Amino acid sequence: MGLRLVIARTAAAVVAVTGLQVFPDGFVMTFTAVWRPAVGRRIHRAADAAWLGAAALPEEVLRLGVQFADDSKATNLDDERQTPASSAGPVMIGDGATGDSHRLESRYCVLPLPPAGALTFVCQWPVFGIPETHASLDATLIRDAATRAIGL
Repeated sequence: MGLRLVIARTAAAVVAVTGLQVFPDGFVMTFTAVWRPAVGRRIHRAADAAWLGAAALPEEVLRLGVQFADDSKATNLDDERQTPASSAGPVMIGDGATGDSHRLESRYCVLPLPPAGALTFVCQWPVFGIPETHASLDATLIRDAATRAIGL
């Protein structure tokens, strides 16, 4: 599903949802972040911070998440070992990332499908002065696409 939904924008950075792939039981979303290269520090994914053993989450970590209409939520800071069976709410599982000195594209699988209502995408990026910021779309678009998806 072609999509370009800007969640946050400053003079130095922009974060957007740039793609959705819908399946019968969930969806994969692509977040794209682009920033001015003159940050002077390495930009980290959430998984990098855990791997590096950071005591506190570095401000360079891009925090991403989704919130369903029933107020359940999942983030890229959640334990990625969760499954829909082990979680009371949705799960957001990293599905790869790529980037360079001024761009990061991260994919996340979200399970299960969102209920009817607003599907809200959330980001926060302290290093660029982006507070918790939201952008929404009608989850009916995803639910309708799921009915047309071919299951394997």
